[in-house]
Amino acid sequence: VRAVLNWEGVFLDPIGAMLGIVILNLILATGRGGLHPALQMLMRLGLGAAVGGVAAFLLIFVMSRYLVSGRLDAVVTLMFAIAAFGVADVLLSEAGLFATTILGFILANQRIVSFTRMKGIGEIVEVLIIGSLFITLGALVSVDQLISYAVPILLLVAFLVLIIRPLAAGISLIHTKTTSRERAMVGLVDPRGIVAAS
Repeated sequence: VRAVLNWEGVFLDPIGAMLGIVILNLILATGRGGLHPALQMLMRLGLGAAVGGVAAFLLIFVMSRYLVSGRLDAVVTLMFAIAAFGVADVLLSEAGLFATTILGFILANQRIVSFTRMKGIGEIVEVLIIGSLFITLGALVSVDQLISYAVPILLLVAFLVLIIRPLAAGISLIHTKTTSRERAMVGLVDPRGIVAAS
């Protein structure tokens, strides 16, 4: 159960963020005019994938040639992620998230360089980003808005936690070796991923 929930939490963050960016781009693109909104979104996705792929190739090359000392591996990796985000976003707005997601996906699935020694930096960066995210999100909501939308928010959360999540978890785990108690546990843990929570 721990492995399923851990994988789900890690997997949902980039998917949720990318889905949010895609939907935002489709909404904003209708007001921009010019190309069809879906084509604009595909351009951002393509550019982000290209920039992320190039950044991943360069980082793997640098790490495989031992051009960076072991103590600086985490800093250089973070620098590549920020640079990929910046370059893609400057070339085409909202393409940076795609670039960093593709960069991380390639690095996690390649077998040339081991990034296991950098696991500690991931937790530190994650805590900093999550803390900043919730402070920013909290600052955007006024107390009056929160009070006026309290009942719909509680109803939505109850619907997601008590109906949608157990149903989705039950369907997802049908042909697995998990027991009914394990499925119930997975179904009662909600939401998974900081993006879903936000």
